[in-house]
Amino acid sequence: MKKKEYYFLRKVYVYFINIILFSVMIWQFQRMWISTFNDLLDRVFSQKGNLLMVLLYGIVVLFLFQLWGAFKIGYLKSANLILSQCLGIISANLFLGVQMTLMVAKLNETKNIIYHAILLSGYDVVLCIPITVICCKVYQHLFKPLRLLIINGRNSSELTKKVMSREDKYEIGNIVQENEISNEQIVQEMECHDAVLLNGLSDTGRKRITQLCYTNSIRTYFKPEVMDVFVKGANCINLFDTPLYMNENIGLSYGVLAVKRIFDIVFSVLFLILCSPLLFIVAILIKAEDGGPVFYKQKRCTMNGKIFFIYKFRSMIVDAEKDGQVIPAKDEDNRITKIGKFIRRFHIDEIPQFYNVLKGDMSVVGPRPERIEHVEKYSREIPEFCYRLKVRGGITGYAQVYGKYNTTPEDKLIMDLQYIVNYSFLLDLQIILETVKVLFKKENTEGFNNGE
Repeated sequence: MKKKEYYFLRKVYVYFINIILFSVMIWQFQRMWISTFNDLLDRVFSQKGNLLMVLLYGIVVLFLFQLWGAFKIGYLKSANLILSQCLGIISANLFLGVQMTLMVAKLNETKNIIYHAILLSGYDVVLCIPITVICCKVYQHLFKPLRLLIINGRNSSELTKKVMSREDKYEIGNIVQENEISNEQIVQEMECHDAVLLNGLSDTGRKRITQLCYTNSIRTYFKPEVMDVFVKGANCINLFDTPLYMNENIGLSYGVLAVKRIFDIVFSVLFLILCSPLLFIVAILIKAEDGGPVFYKQKRCTMNGKIFFIYKFRSMIVDAEKDGQVIPAKDEDNRITKIGKFIRRFHIDEIPQFYNVLKGDMSVVGPRPERIEHVEKYSREIPEFCYRLKVRGGITGYAQVYGKYNTTPEDKLIMDLQYIVNYSFLLDLQIILETVKVLFKKENTEGFNNGE
């Protein structure tokens, strides 16, 4: 089978399974609507009204599943995909419960609505998750991992190790050096490989091999540079017979910043109110363990290099960094307290930063504000590091949900610039939802190893 046909069939299979999952949820809702929800209304909906409610529910499911990444069969690991679908199901039916409560407008029916919304979620999970598990196994059987030819350059990173962690998607075939392989050899290698991975190539080598792969219809992967991110965010304008790319390079507009600020305030107030019992309990436990202060503050840099104090629940022993020496947390760090291990695992120590959001020092979503020492160090090593200061630092961000605690500064910079260049309010919502998934991933809190 030709590669083009192979990739097409793979997409068809994924679309087909997603249609099945979507249809199951619509069918379950239709049954629940006709048997229960419709009867709760003072004026029962007719056939057209029922169709409208099913259509509305379908739109909500599509929107939330897309935000959670619940349709990414073959892209996400099975456990991550199932988590995304469970969260998508719960959030869709939570929206349904709120909608029905407003439509019925009877307080005595609220308990009944909540019960049936939870029941519907249970039905969806019981049917959708087994379908997903079976279809993922069939996918892995039908569509084997892509066999990669890795071409390393002088600036090659540990990208190979990261590729090896996704055995479900990639299989490493041959690894060669940029200056040791010719165009003819690459074409020959493609007879037993499915794609090429470019790892830290020089500008000349990257241009040469990219053009070769495009000419011969060879799938190519490469790690983006800062300039690649800028180009991706550029607008193509056609004022005359020579096309131009235009980058505004002004960061977020005043209108976008105003909307983002309003959202930050509303979200932070609601979140702090909902979490107030948890905050009270955590504060008591921190104080009870060693009698030290509950909160920990530290100087950080935010938009335009402004310095502010960031607030966190204290998760380490008192004076964990003596004489102001910067000592990043490591795996099994003995400075972390017992309650600290728990609150760091679920990022509860970050919640006091919503106070920073209300003050205007931070945003809910944005590049992570770094310590002053780190900003100075990384700016010397990576001159483009200061570009991430075009927006307010965030409690969560692109690099936080798609990276790890010990992700390299260069990779974090690329992800943060991708966020700034491609900013949208929808992207903020997606990152917030992805943050919920991060709470269930232990690898996102991995510390630094010696030498990192």
